Amino acid sequence: MDKMGDHSGKKMFSVQVHIMHSLIQMVSQKFKYAHWMNERDFVEANSHYFQKMTETVERHYHLHCSMQHSWLASRLYLASVPESPEPDVVQEEPQPPEGEDTFWQDYERIYRLDPDRYDI
Repeated sequence: MDKMGDHSGKKMFSVQVHIMHSLIQMVSQKFKYAHWMNERDFVEANSHYFQKMTETVERHYHLHCSMQHSWLASRLYLASVPESPEPDVVQEEPQPPEGEDTFWQDYERIYRLDPDRYDI
């Protein structure tokens, strides 16, 4: 009897992890992610979303999810994300033009494009 209870507990744990993984897949575009992150970093960087997902699972499925569920679901998600190749050439950040204040440069550029836009 004890063995059966242990098996159903593992099955329930697996179901909870897969529910969390499905929720992660649904909102994956909103997550902060970097190729160097492990599951713990991923959960911490997106703690707001994981809190909302945990509340959703508890409300709709009446299941309690812990941080361990989140970490394992994150591990599944991170394993499915293709690694982006590192660029060969590091592109420099665009620098503001030197000299005049950029506000006035932008103003002149806009004014030249549409002179009727402003009454001067």
